[in-house]
Amino acid sequence: MKDEQPKEFFSSIFKKVKDIRFSLFKKEEEFEKILNDISLTSFLVKKGELNRAENILLKISNKIHKNDPLKNLINLRLARVQLALNKVEESIHTLHLIEDYSLSCVIKEMEGDALIKKKKFKEAILCYEKALRFCKNELLKMKIENKMSTYFER
Repeated sequence: MKDEQPKEFFSSIFKKVKDIRFSLFKKEEEFEKILNDISLTSFLVKKGELNRAENILLKISNKIHKNDPLKNLINLRLARVQLALNKVEESIHTLHLIEDYSLSCVIKEMEGDALIKKKKFKEAILCYEKALRFCKNELLKMKIENKMSTYFER
């Protein structure tokens, strides 16, 4: 059962993307361009070119309508890149733009990570505790609990 949770999570994300694919873009070429840009950002992150990845993700996010679920996934990736660039305020702002309840665990975990960088430890622990309440994946729960015990030894 535990092994199936990540599969279910990714399967639900891919289903969302598939469901909205043609409703988002009137032309197949536009969708393919977005997919290519997303792939490019993954490559840029691996190469350490975070500023270029951030710029591309910002452009993609601005192209996609506010209510489209794909925008939430793009913003989640954008927030990760911003956090890696130490753009903590921008990362937190981007996280607050995400309106997908199913991503609450990851959003709160990342917000906690951002607050750690700002040395706001009490607020960070509250975010991690909220993340644990939303989290259904045991591995992710263990990761968050490990962060809590590392940063906040009791």
